[in-house]
Amino acid sequence: MRKLFLLSHAGGNSVAYAALFPSLARQVELVPLDLPGHGKRMGESLLEAVSDMVLDLRARLLPELGGTEGFALFGHSMGGILAHALTASLLEAGDPVPAHVFISSTCTPGRHHIPQGFPGLSDQDLWRESAAYFGGMADTIASSPELMALFAPILRADLKAVLDWSPRRLAAVDSPLTVLCGDRDIVDLQDMEVWRRYATRGFAANVLPGGHFHLLERPGAVEEMLRKILCG
Repeated sequence: MRKLFLLSHAGGNSVAYAALFPSLARQVELVPLDLPGHGKRMGESLLEAVSDMVLDLRARLLPELGGTEGFALFGHSMGGILAHALTASLLEAGDPVPAHVFISSTCTPGRHHIPQGFPGLSDQDLWRESAAYFGGMADTIASSPELMALFAPILRADLKAVLDWSPRRLAAVDSPLTVLCGDRDIVDLQDMEVWRRYATRGFAANVLPGGHFHLLERPGAVEEMLRKILCG
């Protein structure tokens, strides 16, 4: 069976993404790839550099490829950066590369919309201002001091990694690339079109209903797009 590896947004965990695509899961094996300090790896030390994150993800992905009929990557927000960087790393090393890469609501270097001061905020301010800026966080979660204490340090480390991500030259990937964003997203179609420069085997850009977390707001639209491309 073909596999789709899932990479989450800053502060999130990709296990939650798998539950968003129940119909797709009947045709494609959904494989969450969580970073240290996220999801089921909460006890591990956080990483603060995209290069370190890619090394960790690559070490976890390669053993999963045995016997698969092919694989694809899906990354949302920070996960989109990781999906691209991981693909470039696999290509450079001569390892198998994904049959398709999906990048959702993600900017290329130099086009970040994340406020530079976010990582330096206190836990409380970071939690409150991130919820207001990015959206997608339920009021019960945003108002929980317990969840803030648990997840604000994770969010801070991830945002720092994204803001520090500045490769001298972004590599083109030898995999078809589909990018998407919401019509009320902080990332817009102009940002999406920048990714065209880094695709050598096909490119498509899609604007779907919703904000930065359109994936959580209307997962069915994303699932249908994934199903059409991966399953025909």
